[in-house]
Amino acid sequence: KHDKTAVPGYLGHYVAISNSNLPNSTKTAIIGVKGTSNFEDFLTDMCGSAVEHELDNPFYDGGNTTFRCHEGMLISSRRLCEDLQPLVENLLIPSGYDIKIVGHSL
Repeated sequence: KHDKTAVPGYLGHYVAISNSNLPNSTKTAIIGVKGTSNFEDFLTDMCGSAVEHELDNPFYDGGNTTFRCHEGMLISSRRLCEDLQPLVENLLIPSGYDIKIVGHSL
């Protein structure tokens, strides 16, 4: 699946799913997120205020759960998560896929 977008605050992305049935092969799903490539992406980049965000869990034991981040990236990431969460929770995880997230920003 490959989604392109022309709306600020939405991330163009693709989902590639391996279909290998070879012995000892790993089932892998890759979520690829593109960087800035059009005017709408530029507008997202310009929402550059540092905003506070709270994590449910720290990245490591004893780590902080509050951090500051780029507002446009936070908005876009939340929307991408909302779009992909049903696919990840209802298909990829129950089917035993390793999930890799790749991309670049700004």
